[in-house]
Amino acid sequence: MSIHAIYGKLVRYKQIVEVLSHHQFGYIVDMLGLSRFITSRASKKKASPGEKDIANMWVRTRMVLEDLGGTYIKVGQMLSTRADILPHEMVQELGKLQDQVPHFPYEDVKRIIEKELGSPLDSLYQHFEPSPFASASIGQVHSAMTKNGDKVVVKVQRPEVQSSVKVDSEILLDAARFLEKRKIFKAYHFVPVAQEIKDFLEGETDYLREAHSAERFRKNFTDDPSVYIPVIHWGHTTGRVLTMEKVEGTKIIDIERLKSQGFDTVDIARKGINAYMKQILSHGFFHADPHPGNLFVTADGKIAFVDFGLIGEIDPELRGKLGDLFIATVRKNLDGITEALTAIGSLPPQADRYRLKKDLGAILERYSQLTLREIRIGEVISEVMNLIYTYKVRIPSDFTLMIKTFATLEGLGKQLDPEFDIFAVAEPYARELVRERMMSRWWISDTYKSLQAALSEVRTLVRQITEAFKVVEHGELKITHEHQGLQKMINRLSSSVLAAALIIGSSWLLASTSGTSVFGIIGFGGSAVLALWLLYSIMRSGRM
Repeated sequence: MSIHAIYGKLVRYKQIVEVLSHHQFGYIVDMLGLSRFITSRASKKKASPGEKDIANMWVRTRMVLEDLGGTYIKVGQMLSTRADILPHEMVQELGKLQDQVPHFPYEDVKRIIEKELGSPLDSLYQHFEPSPFASASIGQVHSAMTKNGDKVVVKVQRPEVQSSVKVDSEILLDAARFLEKRKIFKAYHFVPVAQEIKDFLEGETDYLREAHSAERFRKNFTDDPSVYIPVIHWGHTTGRVLTMEKVEGTKIIDIERLKSQGFDTVDIARKGINAYMKQILSHGFFHADPHPGNLFVTADGKIAFVDFGLIGEIDPELRGKLGDLFIATVRKNLDGITEALTAIGSLPPQADRYRLKKDLGAILERYSQLTLREIRIGEVISEVMNLIYTYKVRIPSDFTLMIKTFATLEGLGKQLDPEFDIFAVAEPYARELVRERMMSRWWISDTYKSLQAALSEVRTLVRQITEAFKVVEHGELKITHEHQGLQKMINRLSSSVLAAALIIGSSWLLASTSGTSVFGIIGFGGSAVLALWLLYSIMRSGRM
């Protein structure tokens, strides 16, 4: 690390310490061993660690992030999706963070664009609006028109934002590593969370990643006439400058204007939520920031998405588990809900699974007398996330993003259609997801691996029993009753091994061929005949 970088990091440390002290978090400064950075002015506002005003503490936490600005506002917004690792009250308070900061000068905008795109601004755009219409901690957005006459929006990254993100990410990792060395904090997994924040921030400062995400959305919805994704102008796009087609339309939340234009808001709700169900349950790639400013209704009634900076991704395995959870919830199957939830996450070894199931049952009981339409999914999610936090269930960050997205969508759907039922919209997608999972190569492959593991365990047990026999023989011991019992067990184990082999063989055959394999079927039939003959021999011995 250069001298300049070290100096910048020390300056930022000093700023963080002073802001913490100003908002009465001096005891955290002491715990992190950073007291040497406190000035005499800041130390006068140092609080004692005995404060018990928890609600006020979460408010002060938000104020710390707001005062630190930039990176830390983004950090707070990201953490507001992590109800699995943070108290509900803190998550609610972080949700109030507004990423609105003063815009930076047009001269800097012009300089950055010309440096990134390698040409004078006038040669790149026919018109470029000097004043931005939106400004945030990472960048700001201007209206423009290309030389071809296309209306576009241009997102320009703030000067020095990448270096500040790098410094703040390193400081967060430093703090996480320090805390994890202390015994009382080892169970909190601060380092993985800090690394997750670092990855998130790096993604936010890479506009090429956002551009590729938009392209992927556009490809996913190519055949859907109800959705519109704006075009990326690649010739005017780099890691720090993003040029995208300007979407002309009405904000989806402007209900009165939509009605005045002749739109049916019930139909708009259906289209919008269907688009999200496809993203989450079919594509496994979803827009994770569905606030009203990012969703528009075009003149021809399409749902248009903008701002692809915050994206969630769910792999096929997790989508399958999500389908299981959804179906179990619809059926109000407590065992199914518990199994699906613990399959999605990771339950600590010391956690009380029985009590978790009992607490989930209490939540289910509270809503059991309501129809699915009457249930507010946001409330259920809040209660379940409280349990996840209480029992320290570790769940994938994209899953928590998805949960927050669902809650936001329900609120949006209810505003457009008071009778909106998110379960009714989602159920067909969930059922299709479960069906595809059962038919997929992934499921067969997973079953194959599980059976292989089971077969390996059986072989190990047979070997151990055989070795036990040798010990008995060498010791010249004759234990007739036990020997006969063990022989019977071995025969049964042999049957199990053969049965497992048949299932594994069929799974492998299905998973490894695109069509029907004649030789595979012949070999499979031969294996079946041999296995049945061996089983018959064991049965005749009378020791089955």
